[in-house]
Amino acid sequence: MKTFRASIDVMPHDNLLDPQGKAVTGAMGNLGLPEITGVRIGKHITLHVEAADKKTAEAKVDDIDADIVVGAPPGDARGNIPYLPDLLG
Repeated sequence: MKTFRASIDVMPHDNLLDPQGKAVTGAMGNLGLPEITGVRIGKHITLHVEAADKKTAEAKVDDIDADIVVGAPPGDARGNIPYLPDLLG
């Protein structure tokens, strides 16, 4: 088995209200950074997957992506899975 690290980003759809993102966008002007706009707040999840190969790890993370979005605000979940040779023991 190999160890892969998966990074999953879950973001609200662009057409949904993002009150946290709106608040941060508003704060940018108060901080002297009015050129920063369109802030969206989501979740970043990192985990380790034990699998025989990258394709198997990706399939496991795809299943997780679907489960993470269930119960969360509708959004997109995108995974990234690099292999970590011998780094995680």
